[in-house]
Amino acid sequence: MKFLPNRSTPAPAAPEVQFVPGNTFFMRRFDLPAGTEAGEVAGLVELRLEELSPFPIDQLHHGYLRATDGSAVFVYAAYRRRFAAGQIEAWNAAPFVLPDFAPALKLRFAASTVVLVRAPAALTALYFEADRELPIRAASRELPEGADGGTFAAVRRAVLDLVEAGTAREVQLELAGPPQQRAQGLTCQLTGESRADDAREIVLPTAECWTMDVRDPEFVSAQRKRLGVDLLFWRIIQGAVAAMVLLVLGELLLLAGSGVTSWLERRYEARQPDALALDAKNALAIGLENFRGRALQPAQMVAAVLNGRPEAVVFTEIRIEGDRMEISGDAPNLTDYNTYISALKGAKELAGPPYEWDPKIRDNVTTFKIAVTFKRDAFAVAQVTSAP
Repeated sequence: MKFLPNRSTPAPAAPEVQFVPGNTFFMRRFDLPAGTEAGEVAGLVELRLEELSPFPIDQLHHGYLRATDGSAVFVYAAYRRRFAAGQIEAWNAAPFVLPDFAPALKLRFAASTVVLVRAPAALTALYFEADRELPIRAASRELPEGADGGTFAAVRRAVLDLVEAGTAREVQLELAGPPQQRAQGLTCQLTGESRADDAREIVLPTAECWTMDVRDPEFVSAQRKRLGVDLLFWRIIQGAVAAMVLLVLGELLLLAGSGVTSWLERRYEARQPDALALDAKNALAIGLENFRGRALQPAQMVAAVLNGRPEAVVFTEIRIEGDRMEISGDAPNLTDYNTYISALKGAKELAGPPYEWDPKIRDNVTTFKIAVTFKRDAFAVAQVTSAP
């Protein structure tokens, strides 16, 4: 197999986007429970990292990418102390900080394929099953700067052994030139051997770039809000410019003569009934939506989950979002906890059985976290009719 020649200097990168070497990260793929919403993935990822990592979650730099069909998520994490303070501080100026293998995570192949992503400081192997996004196995090792052919071959053999490549097709790719920020997201050019099917243009949507960003979640959230304000300000400017253009056009129309003005007035009067009718329909739709939303009552939701709860089971936190409730609590033993779970499974107000995180037992106390979803009509307001 023919490989690209090694570079003596790092590959050109965009001045805005920063890439972190893949060998820095611990990488895993997790299947997601059916029906998991996009907004729930971040919490599930943090829970899995807390279970697997010997370090607290606030001591990790991590990110993730969710499959398009929502069936799985690819997670990577690195211990914070692996990065120098100056390096982390330099990240603040970048719109995105991503692992160097990020552009290749959503590739799809007709047959099982191992993708070797060559970056200036690391070589990463991503093993893809046929017709599936996100690699099922991944490994990365340091690639010394100026490495000769023998060193590269040794690193290649190491990462291929780690992902158990077997007889899978092998493709080598690397980033060609700096990524470009477009309206639809981050555009990356990946090139490989001379064959055209190994040269790809990858678009990473902005929303996915945020979830893949390895900086602190609070910082990333603040950046998203700031950019949202900037975008709103830019749209306000565009609206103001458009209004000025319309004003100039209006003045020109006025100068064109009273005939055009009269035609515009008649046009306005003719369309006014349609506008009023649309306003009335919109107000009715908003009223119906508000009425439907009031069918779920927080007090009644709490009362419903208390039915069948053993007295020894104590709630420590309840969070309600729409028709979904998350409950955290303690139980003196697993028997009381299982009794409560059985009661919830029989609750007629729930749309299905509760979702359980693995309970933890510490100092003879069982700490648990569960989530339940209520039926939309579980607490529907009764219709009252007056006597004739």
